[in-house]
Amino acid sequence: MQMWGTPYLHSITVPNQASQPAGEQLICDAGESRYTTNTLNNTNGYTWELSPAEAGELTPNGVEVNIVWSQTFAGEAMLRVSGENQCGSGEFSEALSILLSDTPTPIVEGPTQTCDYTEEVYSVTAVAGNLYNWEIEGGYITAGAGTAQVSVMWTDPGTGTINLTEATPENCEGVAVPVTVIIDNCTGIEEADINAIRIYPNPVTSLLNIGFEKPENSEVTVRIINSFGQLVWMQEHQVTEATTQLQINTNEWNKGYYVVEINDGTTRVVKRTFVKL
Repeated sequence: MQMWGTPYLHSITVPNQASQPAGEQLICDAGESRYTTNTLNNTNGYTWELSPAEAGELTPNGVEVNIVWSQTFAGEAMLRVSGENQCGSGEFSEALSILLSDTPTPIVEGPTQTCDYTEEVYSVTAVAGNLYNWEIEGGYITAGAGTAQVSVMWTDPGTGTINLTEATPENCEGVAVPVTVIIDNCTGIEEADINAIRIYPNPVTSLLNIGFEKPENSEVTVRIINSFGQLVWMQEHQVTEATTQLQINTNEWNKGYYVVEINDGTTRVVKRTFVKL
């Protein structure tokens, strides 16, 4: 039997190098992720490789792969892919770097009831390298902004709130449950020897007057602190009359909230706020 026609020889080579996988490169919570690569010519299938292997479990599906990330792994993992056919496997793609990081779970600790114009300390467990963004309503931070522990000056009686977002160096963010703080009006409890405090005008634009009553022949220290916790004015005053009147020029001061502290050395510090316009 004779066969007629021209024989043809088809040359098949191994697939070209696969393209780098595409997908999310920061994993903040262990879960599932999908990655893809471009389709290659002359390719019957694809081989996906994750290193280290314990970082997750792969389920390949051609040009896609699904990864279930390990609950116990944290750090860098590398994902690459190659095409294959009957002639062999092509060169692996450039590896995709994937960073697995735990999401912070901050819990704020500190008093949930306090007096007006009183400073309290609030904190979370510190993690080296993490950033802490505190937001305060009903008061302001006097020290520790950006750290795991802050001092807060509570102002007018009512309800205050503390909000905190903690972020890892990889920018995985965790939000703490907001803390509600009851701010009581404690006037008269700690001011037995410093009475009838008057701050006017409030708000102030220029000259601020501070008046108070204190037994004669005693000494008090008056301090004014800005909303950043910085001392902007201080005077030690010898009381020679029952009623004391101080006048302070605030022309060069920045706008914002200020706290006046009056301390006679025996009574707990008495604090009042005013606003500079």
